[in-house]
Amino acid sequence: MLLLFLVASYKDQILLILLQKEISNEERSTMLSTYSFLTFIIVGITMPLGGYAIDVFGIKNTLILLAVLTLIVALPGWLLYKKNQNTSQVL
Repeated sequence: MLLLFLVASYKDQILLILLQKEISNEERSTMLSTYSFLTFIIVGITMPLGGYAIDVFGIKNTLILLAVLTLIVALPGWLLYKKNQNTSQVL
Protein backbone atom coordinates (compact mmCIF):
# COMPACT_ATOMS: atom_id res chain seq x y z
CA MET A 1 0.00 0.00 0.00
CA LEU A 2 2.88 2.34 0.80
CA LEU A 3 4.32 1.74 -2.66
CA LEU A 4 1.01 2.81 -4.20
CA PHE A 5 1.12 6.14 -2.37
CA LEU A 6 4.79 6.70 -3.26
CA VAL A 7 4.16 6.12 -6.96
CA ALA A 8 1.09 8.34 -6.90
CA SER A 9 3.03 11.18 -5.27
CA TYR A 10 5.71 11.14 -7.99
CA LYS A 11 3.31 10.76 -10.93
CA ASP A 12 2.87 14.48 -11.55
CA GLN A 13 6.59 15.23 -11.34
CA ILE A 14 7.40 12.48 -13.83
CA LEU A 15 4.66 13.69 -16.16
CA LEU A 16 5.91 17.28 -16.03
CA ILE A 17 9.48 16.21 -16.83
CA LEU A 18 8.27 14.19 -19.81
CA LEU A 19 6.13 17.08 -21.02
CA GLN A 20 9.06 19.48 -20.85
CA LYS A 21 11.20 17.13 -22.92
CA GLU A 22 8.61 16.07 -25.48
CA ILE A 23 6.25 19.03 -26.01
CA SER A 24 6.92 22.60 -27.11
CA ASN A 25 6.06 25.53 -24.83
CA GLU A 26 3.09 26.58 -26.96
CA GLU A 27 1.46 23.16 -26.77
CA ARG A 28 2.28 22.42 -23.12
CA SER A 29 -0.50 24.51 -21.56
CA THR A 30 -3.11 22.89 -23.79
CA MET A 31 -1.73 19.46 -22.97
CA LEU A 32 -1.79 20.13 -19.21
CA SER A 33 -5.34 21.44 -19.43
CA THR A 34 -6.44 18.36 -21.35
CA TYR A 35 -4.63 16.09 -18.88
CA SER A 36 -6.34 17.80 -15.95
CA PHE A 37 -9.77 17.57 -17.58
CA LEU A 38 -9.38 13.89 -18.44
CA THR A 39 -8.07 13.13 -14.94
CA PHE A 40 -11.20 14.59 -13.35
CA ILE A 41 -13.44 12.70 -15.79
CA ILE A 42 -11.67 9.41 -15.08
CA VAL A 43 -11.74 9.97 -11.31
CA GLY A 44 -15.43 10.86 -11.47
CA ILE A 45 -16.18 7.59 -13.25
CA THR A 46 -13.86 5.29 -11.33
CA MET A 47 -14.58 6.43 -7.78
CA PRO A 48 -18.17 5.09 -7.73
CA LEU A 49 -17.08 1.94 -9.58
CA GLY A 50 -14.21 1.44 -7.13
CA GLY A 51 -16.56 1.83 -4.18
CA TYR A 52 -18.94 -0.69 -5.66
CA ALA A 53 -16.09 -3.12 -6.33
CA ILE A 54 -14.90 -2.78 -2.73
CA ASP A 55 -18.42 -3.55 -1.51
CA VAL A 56 -18.71 -6.61 -3.74
CA PHE A 57 -15.16 -8.05 -3.83
CA GLY A 58 -13.46 -6.55 -0.76
CA ILE A 59 -10.64 -4.05 -0.63
CA LYS A 60 -7.77 -6.54 -1.13
CA ASN A 61 -9.22 -8.06 -4.29
CA THR A 62 -10.20 -4.63 -5.64
CA LEU A 63 -6.65 -3.31 -5.19
CA ILE A 64 -5.25 -6.37 -6.96
CA LEU A 65 -7.73 -5.84 -9.79
CA LEU A 66 -6.76 -2.17 -10.06
CA ALA A 67 -3.07 -3.09 -10.17
CA VAL A 68 -3.64 -5.57 -12.97
CA LEU A 69 -5.79 -3.12 -14.94
CA THR A 70 -3.15 -0.40 -14.49
CA LEU A 71 -0.45 -2.69 -15.87
CA ILE A 72 -2.64 -3.70 -18.80
CA VAL A 73 -3.36 -0.07 -19.69
CA ALA A 74 0.12 1.31 -18.94
CA LEU A 75 2.26 -1.34 -20.63
CA PRO A 76 1.20 -0.59 -24.24
CA GLY A 77 1.65 3.14 -23.63
CA TRP A 78 5.11 2.63 -22.17
CA LEU A 79 6.14 0.36 -25.05
CA LEU A 80 4.86 2.90 -27.58
CA TYR A 81 6.80 5.67 -25.82
CA LYS A 82 10.01 3.61 -25.84
CA LYS A 83 9.55 2.74 -29.51
CA ASN A 84 8.95 6.41 -30.38
CA GLN A 85 11.97 7.45 -28.30
CA ASN A 86 14.25 4.95 -30.08
CA THR A 87 12.96 6.05 -33.48
CA SER A 88 13.62 9.73 -32.73
CA GLN A 89 17.18 8.97 -31.57
CA VAL A 90 17.97 7.31 -34.90
CA LEU A 91 16.88 10.39 -36.84
